This record gives sequence, structure tokens and C-alpha cells, in this order.
Amino acid sequence: RKEANNMLDEVSAVVAQRAGDRVVAVVPAHMELSKPDIMEAFSECVTVHEADQVLVVPMFFARGRHINEDIPRLVEHAAQTLSNNGYNFSHRICEPLGVSNQLADLLLLRAGLLEQ
Repeated sequence: RKEANNMLDEVSAVVAQRAGDRVVAVVPAHMELSKPDIMEAFSECVTVHEADQVLVVPMFFARGRHINEDIPRLVEHAAQTLSNNGYNFSHRICEPLGVSNQLADLLLLRAGLLEQ
């Protein structure tokens, strides 16, 4: 599990680097069993990085229970808690990874069937 947690941190760092000035911060969050959880990450975005917009970008392929129920519930709880404490911001839950040419290209690259 430690390797998976480290990988999420590494992915977040790469996303932050590639996003550049388009974002204030990229803060990873875990659904369960590891820290930071969604509340902690959401709070960090708003209180530490002073984000006026929080984009929750789930690293899931499809719209399963986590996307349809768990994440919206956890995000709304975090947003309401921070809003009740006087923070002003907007938030949005983005679509899951889904199907895309970019994902297919990455799979082909990993299989050695596509050159960079």
C-alpha cells in the first residue's frame, strides 16, 4: 500500500508541474484507509493554498459507487464544513478517466506497441 500511496503523490506532483500556473496546488486525497482523506485535502486547498475553486479529479475509470455516491457525499461534507467556517470558494467534481484516445495510447505505449 505504501508504494501505491507514493505513486499518488508522484502523479500529483507531475500533474502540478504540467498544470503550471493554471492551478494553485494539486493535493492528493484517498477515499479510505490512507491519509490525507478528502476532507483533509479539500481543507488544505482552501485554508493553506487559499484556492477559490476546488476541482476534485477522481482517478477512477468508470462511474461506480465511489463516483456516484461516496465522493459527492464526502466532497459536500468538506465543502459545507469549510463554508460554515467562513471560507468562500466554489467546487466541482470532474468526470472519471473514462475512455479516451490518450488512455489507449498510454496502454499501447506500456505494451511496447507505440513509440513516444
